[in-house]
Amino acid sequence: RHGAQMTPTARLLLDRTRQLICLAHEYREYALSVARGTKGHLAIGFGISGIKQVPEWVAEFRHHYPDIEISLEDMPSRQQKEGLLSGQLQLAFIRLPVDPPLTGHSLRTESLALAAKKTTQIPGRLAEEGNNLLATLPLLLLTPERGTGLDRQVSRFLQFHRVTPNIVQRAGDIQTLMALVEADAGIAIVPRSAEWFAGDDVELIPLNGT
Repeated sequence: RHGAQMTPTARLLLDRTRQLICLAHEYREYALSVARGTKGHLAIGFGISGIKQVPEWVAEFRHHYPDIEISLEDMPSRQQKEGLLSGQLQLAFIRLPVDPPLTGHSLRTESLALAAKKTTQIPGRLAEEGNNLLATLPLLLLTPERGTGLDRQVSRFLQFHRVTPNIVQRAGDIQTLMALVEADAGIAIVPRSAEWFAGDDVELIPLNGT
């Protein structure tokens, strides 16, 4: 009742105490923001099928959540799955299906196309002979390791149409595949999104039944 005074020790500790209380409050707010998903870091993987849309989706996400740091990396499907399982990735845009414990949600569908050099007149021949024409042409494909989902999709297409392909070469990325087509080394079965890598001398022809 006669009042109180701080001791010399208390005076030394006062400023530090205020800093710690302020930091504790900031930490609590940060933890709540992380729990709400409005702060933190998001590592995302994507492949050829998302080359156009994924950056647009990420840009829109950043507009709504500017405090979230995002890393975006193009990588093979196998590496994306490994990254998800190890925790290095939190999200991946890959072809379905995925095996447990991973789960996937369908965002869009994509058909296959035939990439050919424009001077080969493939569209007319394909219209006349149908998909059987594919068995007579030198075929270029992406390596299974680069795109396991795409490889399964192409294999199902060929099996369904009873086509035994004449595979002459495989490439590790879509850019190399398109360059080989442009060099007239063969034709390639690719996703429609490969049009973003096609040169002026390459045309993409939709394949029926994909």
